[in-house]
Amino acid sequence: MKLSQQDQERFIGLAMEQAELAIRQADEPFGLVLVDEKGDVIAAAHNTAYSARDMLAHAEMNLIKKVYAERGRSGFAGCSAFINAASCTMCAAALIRAGVQDFYYGASFESHMNPMLSYKQLASYTKRPITVHGGILADECLAQIERGRKNEARP
Repeated sequence: MKLSQQDQERFIGLAMEQAELAIRQADEPFGLVLVDEKGDVIAAAHNTAYSARDMLAHAEMNLIKKVYAERGRSGFAGCSAFINAASCTMCAAALIRAGVQDFYYGASFESHMNPMLSYKQLASYTKRPITVHGGILADECLAQIERGRKNEARP
């Protein structure tokens, strides 16, 4: 899907709104939206790992479960993911496995990830090509993440 810079920023802004929901419940400050080929948001999710006491409850994993339950296996076809920060390896791989091929993110990949594999590195192992567009509202996203991490009350 070809999107204008304005549309990319609008969708990243919606992902940031999801991250705010995570911040309000003292979770990691991450969120995303899934957009179909027509440019309609079909799902949104945020991180709930701390509040749900589930280390796999990253925003991406929550979204995958939601979309799969509502739309089935083909629910990701032609969709693009808009994330306020580059996904961790687990989440990026899960979105790729689900069928997402276009990724848009705000803040850059965090160097403390473990394992530390970027979208570019994962792309070399995919069966279908993926496209990655980063740095959208990067400063705003990074500021939100830093603010959110100061407010976390980790269990």
